Amino acid sequence: MQNPLISTGIVARRLGISENRVRQLAHSGLIHVALVTAAGERLYDPAHVERIAIERAQRQRKRP
Repeated sequence: MQNPLISTGIVARRLGISENRVRQLAHSGLIHVALVTAAGERLYDPAHVERIAIERAQRQRKRP
């Protein structure tokens, strides 16, 4: 069973950034938008967001 798609707010909380920043990253192509609803809501694949979260955590651990 595939994971349900998640909202901008959930992505923001998972990554520790603002919803506006999520939208900026999506617009620039750094976060993939899986679906845009008829109402214009952007939805994201939770597996993709989790990979981004892991990469961010690894980069932060490497900082001196």
